[in-house]
Amino acid sequence: MTAVTAHVSSLSHARKAEIEALVALIAAADPRPEPRIRWNAPSFALGGEHCLTLRIAPGDAFQLIFHRGAKPKTDVPDVADPTRLLDRKSADRYVLDFKGKSLAGLEDAITDLVRAWTGVPTD
Repeated sequence: MTAVTAHVSSLSHARKAEIEALVALIAAADPRPEPRIRWNAPSFALGGEHCLTLRIAPGDAFQLIFHRGAKPKTDVPDVADPTRLLDRKSADRYVLDFKGKSLAGLEDAITDLVRAWTGVPTD
C-alpha cells in the first residue's frame, strides 16, 4: 500500500470509491509517477516534480489538477483534450473538476489525458 492509497483509504468522503478508482486509474495510465502526499493531498511526482494532484473538497467535490510543480512554468505544451474535460487555469495548470461529473464512462479519456501530461507516447 502506498502513502496515497493509505491516505485515500482513510478518507470520509461521499465519493471515496471514485477517488480510489481515480488513483488506481492514474497509476495504471503511467506507472512512472511516484505516488506521494503533498499539500495534504494525493499527488504524483515524475522526476521529483509533482505533476498530478487531487484536490478533495468537503461534500462530494473533488478535482484532478494537472500541473508542473509549485512554481509557475511558461514552457508547457498544450494538452490535446478532445473531450473538453480540462479547464486551463494558467500556462502550466489544468483542472478536471468532477463536480456534477461521474468518473464512470470517462476512464479512457482520463487515461489519455494523464498519458499526454506525463509524456507517454500514444498510438
